[in-house]
Amino acid sequence: MIFDKNEITSALLPRIRELWLSSPDTFPDFLPRVSSEEKRNNEAWVTAAAEQLQRHMKAFPTRNRIAARLPFARKQPNQAACSQPPSPQQRKWTQEMETLFHGLLFDEPILGIRRAMSEDNLSAFQASMKDFIRRVRSFAPEMKAEDMGQALRNFMVYSIFREQNGLPQDCPSSIFGYSMLYPFTDNFLDDPDRTSAEKQHFNQLIHHKISGLPITPMSIHEEKTAQLLADIAVAYPSPESVASYGEAAGEDIRQGLLLMLEAQEISQKQTDASLPLTERNIMDISIYKGGLSVLIDRFFINLKMTEEDILFYFGFGFLLQLCDDLQDIGEDKENGSRTLLSSCNTHKETAARVNRLFSYTAALFAFCPCQNPAFRDFLLQNCHELILTSAAGSGSWFGDDYLKRLEDYLPVSLSFLSDQKEKLPAAFPAGNEERMMEMLDAFLCES
Repeated sequence: MIFDKNEITSALLPRIRELWLSSPDTFPDFLPRVSSEEKRNNEAWVTAAAEQLQRHMKAFPTRNRIAARLPFARKQPNQAACSQPPSPQQRKWTQEMETLFHGLLFDEPILGIRRAMSEDNLSAFQASMKDFIRRVRSFAPEMKAEDMGQALRNFMVYSIFREQNGLPQDCPSSIFGYSMLYPFTDNFLDDPDRTSAEKQHFNQLIHHKISGLPITPMSIHEEKTAQLLADIAVAYPSPESVASYGEAAGEDIRQGLLLMLEAQEISQKQTDASLPLTERNIMDISIYKGGLSVLIDRFFINLKMTEEDILFYFGFGFLLQLCDDLQDIGEDKENGSRTLLSSCNTHKETAARVNRLFSYTAALFAFCPCQNPAFRDFLLQNCHELILTSAAGSGSWFGDDYLKRLEDYLPVSLSFLSDQKEKLPAAFPAGNEERMMEMLDAFLCES
């Protein structure tokens, strides 16, 4: 059984903790440097690609420009994607956008996708993303773009693992349900406007639903959360899961989901100032929550896992959790959330944690399953770049000398990243969310 709590807490978690603590916190000179010329070329490509995308987005043909400005012409909040077929002009626009986007992805010089994936595999990857978002818009058309992004990132982890293990892309009900659970559960539990009674009822409903007990949803949100859990349950057990994990596959994933619920509840301690937490407490909370989250993603692939596989995926979840925490240092400090990054007291201490994160990542990838060496290298490179850009995005929590040193390894200059960060709100103004959703729905309606 993969989700045996005793095995996870007494063996797996301590191994990841030891891997983290044994990773040096000295500067990661092992990273490949990016020359000034490469940076300029990368910046020129990003600038040109952004301009192409913005020009095409501005050219999106609304269905009726006069009607679109009338209040009664707005799409209803619960109106699903594809409820209105796109016009011929919109259909032409979406076909051109898909061609443009595919070309840019396969052409980009920074991530090196073309070195890791064939064009056919990239097309399949895009198709699965599109299928997932289409289902999101149908299931929860009221969902905000930010929450959709969270769900899509969860699904992308699963899709990356399929590519890594040489499997074709797909979007089964199980991974749809699981990917959507994060914005439906974590954000609800983190919402300061929700009462403790509401949160307690919500957690109890999830626990009962996973355990097969009767439930009484008190809101549309709870009803949809229960449906997402049902989407997972319907796929387990199945012939594929039994072949991979044995007759207890259904019980195993239910146990994994219950542990994940427990991990979310435990993580609430990070924001409770009345509870003293040591560095080790914070570390173990992050390992447990992040590790379980990604190990469940990997479980849904329905492919046997070795002991080293389990170690890698559990440790990869901790890595992604730390990257999230690195991006959110300022927000976490403001909210009083104690993470391994937000609990640092000096620039020097924060830099040492990031150095250790680089070293931990390199050590973890020694356990990475290697069906496709080029894709493994691609994944490792992108983890390093995620850490670099996350640190740059939280630059105010580091000393200037440290940031300047990191800049040698960034694909673009720090000034360019800063400029792009300032331009982003102008490219996607908040008032244009309705138009953005109209574009998205037209794009999704193309088969």
